[in-house]
Amino acid sequence: MKNIVIRGFDMADWESAAELFQQPRCIWGTLRLPYASRDVLRKRLDTADPNRHRLAAILDGKVVGLLSLNQGEGRRRHVGEIGLFVHDSFHGRGIGRKLLEAAVDLGENWLGLTRIELTVFVDNAAAIKLYESCGFEREGVARQFGLRDGVLVDAYYMARLRRP
Repeated sequence: MKNIVIRGFDMADWESAAELFQQPRCIWGTLRLPYASRDVLRKRLDTADPNRHRLAAILDGKVVGLLSLNQGEGRRRHVGEIGLFVHDSFHGRGIGRKLLEAAVDLGENWLGLTRIELTVFVDNAAAIKLYESCGFEREGVARQFGLRDGVLVDAYYMARLRRP
C-alpha cells in the first residue's frame, strides 16, 4: 500500500484509533475486551508515558494500524515490548510489516534496545509468520495465557535480539 504513512500517534486521531480496538480480529487476537466505552478507549490512548512510543499507520486521514513500543525501565531499559493492531479491513496488505519495521528501527537505532519482545496467541498463524519474517524467534509457551470466548488459549513468547 503506497499511500500508507507511518508516523507518531497523535491524540487528534484517537477516534479512528479507538475503532481499531473494537474490531473483531483485534479482540480475537489480543487481550482487548469487547464493548469498551469510548471514554475508556480515549483514556487508554491519552495516557502520557515517556517510555511508550506509539506509531500509527494512516491511510486517507484514518488510523488503519497502531503499534505500541513500550521501553522497559531500570535494568530492563534495553528491552521493548510490542503491541500491534491492524484494522480488520486492512489485514494482509503489509501494514503490520511497515509498523513493525518502523518500530524495530526506532527501538534498535534510536532507543538503543537490544531486545524487542511480544506475546502472540499460538493460533494466530498470520501474526506469527510476520514476526518470524522480521527476525523474531519463539522463546517459549505461556499456557492458558488469555481467556477468549470462554476458552483459555496459549501464547508464544517471541523476541528479536540485536546482536552487537
